[in-house]
Amino acid sequence: MLHIVNKSPTERHALASCLRVAHDGQALLLIEDCVYAATGSALAETAQRLKVYALAPDLLARGLL
Repeated sequence: MLHIVNKSPTERHALASCLRVAHDGQALLLIEDCVYAATGSALAETAQRLKVYALAPDLLARGLL
């Protein structure tokens, strides 16, 4: 299953909610303001159980790539 999250993790709880229901081996796609989550260490543990992706254009638009 692919989970797509677009809300900033500092403003909304969408990412945290998604991580609670996601199962091992599933995929997580960070888009729009949620790409800010890719810069922190919060996803380090998650990346071990989920396949985590972030859209390059969204990273570029926010100066993260």
